[in-house]
This record gives sequence, structure tokens and C-alpha cells, in this order.
Amino acid sequence: MKQQGRLSSIIAIVVLLVVAGPVAAEEGEGTNHESEKVVKAFMDTWTHGDVDETVGYLAEDVYYLNVPLEPIKGRAKAREFLAPFFSKDPLIVPFEVHTEIKQTLSDGGVVMQERVDHFMIAGKEWALPVVGIFEVKNGKIAVWKDYFDMGQLQPVVTLIDSLKKK
Repeated sequence: MKQQGRLSSIIAIVVLLVVAGPVAAEEGEGTNHESEKVVKAFMDTWTHGDVDETVGYLAEDVYYLNVPLEPIKGRAKAREFLAPFFSKDPLIVPFEVHTEIKQTLSDGGVVMQERVDHFMIAGKEWALPVVGIFEVKNGKIAVWKDYFDMGQLQPVVTLIDSLKKK
């Protein structure tokens, strides 16, 4: 079963690369290595940073698409959405997040990651496979798109909603 899930993830990445086609580097975009460093540093902040450190990697006018949710435009709105992930009050959003990067592909300012987000809530763990696509411009993440199966996340959302302060 795990092998089939991994194969599906690899196929999804290959399809995205074929559909996206070659990407021309725009002025202000860095090399593959520079863009990968920005995305890696951004992802690392999820386990050791705070929300301000994390959103500091986002461009002021970032476009964040967390499929299948509605798009978020701008750093301030992204901060508002992300803040509960960094809350210190366990009764607001009582969980921890750990991200496991499976593989990274890049072309100029475009970085694609296959990862698994692990959520620990009330002693239970959920794993959510995600494919993230980032566009890095001028050292900041200008576009961030995460693709995942909402059905796999629904038990997590339901539990969090039940534990939130009323």
C-alpha cells in the first residue's frame, strides 16, 4: 500500500513537470540551489520557528493556493491563516506539525517538493502526503501551491474544531 502511494506521488510530480513544461527564469530569480535553499529554510521554520519567521520567507504579495481551499493573497492574509499552526495555547489548536521532505525538484525559481506533513493531536498521529510548488523571486516565495487530498485531512480538521475554545 505504501509503495502504491509513493508511486502515485512520483507520477503526480512527473505529470506536473510535463504539464508545466520548461520554465524560463525571470529577472530576479536565482539558481536552482538558491531557490531550493529559500524553500528548505521556509519549511524548516515549521518545526523550530515562529509564525513571523515563517512568513518572512513569503513575498509581500504572495499567492498561496492550498488546494482545495480558497486562494490566499498577500503576506498578511497568509500570516492570519498560518498563525494557529504556531499557537502556544494548546486549547486553541492543539497539535504539532513535522514535515518530512521526500524529494525536491527545481528549475530556476520553481521548486517542487514531495513531502509528508505529520500532525500529532491528542496523542494520535496523522500523515498527509503533499506536493508543493513554489515560485521564488528576489529571494522570497512569490507563489506557494500545496496539493493534497482533503479527505485525508478531514479527521484532523474535525478533531481540531472539536478542541478549539468556544
